[in-house]
Amino acid sequence: MSTVGPRFVENSTIGPPSQPINIKDFLESAKARNVRIANVLAAFRGEAMELDGEDTVGEYEPIPEDLKAQIEEECRIDDEGAEARRILKNHKLSKFLSFYHEIWRPSQRVVDVKGKKKESPEIPLNEQLKDQEIALAYEVLQSVPLRSWRTPPQASHYIRPVQNSDRNVLTSVRANPLSEGDSNSSIPRRDSHETAVALITYTHYTRSTAKPHPYRLISQHVALSSQTLGDIWDNLPCDHKVLPVPKVADSADAGGAILEYAVPDRHGEGDEDMEDEGDDEEGRGAAIVIHDVVYGDGLSKEDFAEKGPGKVVLKRGGLMHDARLVDLELRLHHPYWCLHQGDCEHMLVFKEIRLPHPTDPSEGYPLTVRRTPSPHPRCQICNANGAEIAIVGDVRLGVNVALLCKGCWKALGLPEETDEEDTVLLVPLLKDSFYGAVGNERGGI
Repeated sequence: MSTVGPRFVENSTIGPPSQPINIKDFLESAKARNVRIANVLAAFRGEAMELDGEDTVGEYEPIPEDLKAQIEEECRIDDEGAEARRILKNHKLSKFLSFYHEIWRPSQRVVDVKGKKKESPEIPLNEQLKDQEIALAYEVLQSVPLRSWRTPPQASHYIRPVQNSDRNVLTSVRANPLSEGDSNSSIPRRDSHETAVALITYTHYTRSTAKPHPYRLISQHVALSSQTLGDIWDNLPCDHKVLPVPKVADSADAGGAILEYAVPDRHGEGDEDMEDEGDDEEGRGAAIVIHDVVYGDGLSKEDFAEKGPGKVVLKRGGLMHDARLVDLELRLHHPYWCLHQGDCEHMLVFKEIRLPHPTDPSEGYPLTVRRTPSPHPRCQICNANGAEIAIVGDVRLGVNVALLCKGCWKALGLPEETDEEDTVLLVPLLKDSFYGAVGNERGGI
């Protein structure tokens, strides 16, 4: 039996994989299917239409105004919404609502954990119903005829609690900031003569830093079949892709001492007076493996990894920025390996391949539709704001490296240096705004 906890197994489960899907064949078969559907609809309407290669399924007829008004009237939830807002604003009723929900949908709770603050005992239902306002709300809840969502208390043994990977910090779909002016990042118009595209949904996993180092879900994106593996890599969020660049002293007396660190801009470059152009290649070098074929980014002049012993089963492919998705055969729910400098491993799992819908965004691909919250350290002084700067070598803080917010560091100020060898370095910490928003000369990170 595996010693890995269920929460690790749940997050790292991928599959089962599908058969290889040729995206070109998928587009051709989808187009032929749409033509057949259009012919059937035309025959059903009594219209004599011959559609030779014309795809008209995407042309949606407008709904009549009277029918639209009838549908809107049937779907109105104004009364229910007003009642829900009233209950949520009432602290007593909202607390009882959570208690009532817990009766029928019990969550899996961790009990008897050392160091964990014990929760206050819950008030029994009979005691709570003595309150007239709560009793009235209970009668309203009991009068709801829907019973399919209720589960017995024994179901709590099979319900896991909400995890970090289940959450989505995005309130709306995030467009790729590097897609401006790129024709391959937009869906072709229906009246244009450009080749049809498919929407490909893929999920990004990365290894956890905690043992046993399972893969955890980081983000989910949607790309066009006309885009490349390089476009996927450029939009992949990873905090090891943009690392602070050291600024080294020019004088020989300093012995190459590091003066400060700077965060590269969106073109992957730091200040103009950084040490030398050769170091600009640091942090680059990435590879994506698709069915034993390795596609590299071609940006690193030197290999950052050594070949292992034994026979190499991987084949050398072209550059990832030249490998279009439409030219590849992909398997759904199958993990594809990605590695970049720093020995940072990722997994790409393609979830869905479909045709565009009129409601899909027309530009800004690859889109980011899901992003799990990433833990961010807090300031070690105020313990309220997120850390923005790493302070190295300040004896006043009592540690070699201290993480502070800008406000606390501004109030603390630089120390009065009494020894020339005692220097304080300020290393900026990367923020979430950098992920997927900074790039190199190819348009990516």
